[in-house]
Amino acid sequence: MNYSLKQFKTDLKQLLVRCGVEGEKVLYFVEDHQLVNPAFLEIINSLLSGAEVPGLFTNEELDGLCAPLREEMATMGFEHKSLFSFFTSRVKQNLHVALSMDPGNEAFAMRCEANPALYNRCSIQWMDAWSKEGLIQVPEMMLKEVMDTSEEDSDEHLVEQMVELQEMVGGTPRQYVAFVEMYRKIFVA
Repeated sequence: MNYSLKQFKTDLKQLLVRCGVEGEKVLYFVEDHQLVNPAFLEIINSLLSGAEVPGLFTNEELDGLCAPLREEMATMGFEHKSLFSFFTSRVKQNLHVALSMDPGNEAFAMRCEANPALYNRCSIQWMDAWSKEGLIQVPEMMLKEVMDTSEEDSDEHLVEQMVELQEMVGGTPRQYVAFVEMYRKIFVA
């Protein structure tokens, strides 16, 4: 199934209602492989820049959404000039966007350059290579069920071989997790 821009905008509307109207605190986690349409990241950039996406809601939708906020806005002393301003302030307060991007991806630099909010509205956490201990723990956790049900004698060396392969080939932590997950899927099939 292909996730369309229309579906993305519909989901985003629901998310903004939860944060801006209902006051729910939400973490919105997006990985770069989910950005199947370049417009997705442009929309996220707008959201990061001003807690709004121009044209996402019609004026009629906004009027209906913001009406329940009128009373709450009044109790705050009218520090906001409009209901929409109050709505976006609540989105800023309640929505946290976590965007996971692989710097090894060929589109990484272009995506960052085209979307300045990724630099000036985000905290960047660079993830380096995993330690040997981390490389061991990932397959041990992900394959525990598989190895517990297996009758193979070679299972004890499997994790060791996966770590050696990762160290020889290299790759990002995400690629390593994908490799272990693919092995698990093949094994259980």
